[in-house]
Amino acid sequence: MTRKWSYMVIFSLLLIVPLVAIGGEGGAKKKRRKKAKMVKIRTVASVGSLMVGQRLVLGELSKTVKSETTPKTLETIAHLSEVLAELSNVNSVGQKKESGYRKFARTLRDHALKLRDKAKTEPTEADDMLALITQIKNTCSACHNQFR
Repeated sequence: MTRKWSYMVIFSLLLIVPLVAIGGEGGAKKKRRKKAKMVKIRTVASVGSLMVGQRLVLGELSKTVKSETTPKTLETIAHLSEVLAELSNVNSVGQKKESGYRKFARTLRDHALKLRDKAKTEPTEADDMLALITQIKNTCSACHNQFR
């Protein structure tokens, strides 16, 4: 793993704000589990920081998709796609007033998850993955044209 890649993963993981689920009690007896409560979260990263994270992940994702298709690169594509999707989720959380902005973030997330699924499905077509990268970049450009 290269130093740049390590820093990118660390940076991306620091930006991801997990939802905390509080479940029921476990134990030897079978008990009916209580429904998990979702704790409301507040983002800690600025939109600018999230954009930097998305740009770094998308750049690495684009390079990886264009490289030789091997099981290792497909696994990397799947992981990077999930990170991009999660960054899009977090990015949309802090944007309550801008419904159009949130729609772009959800579209980006959906394209990233399609790319992840494509990387996990055999046979994997590089052209299909490149088309999804183009859709992701087009979504970014459309959002930036409207909200920058």
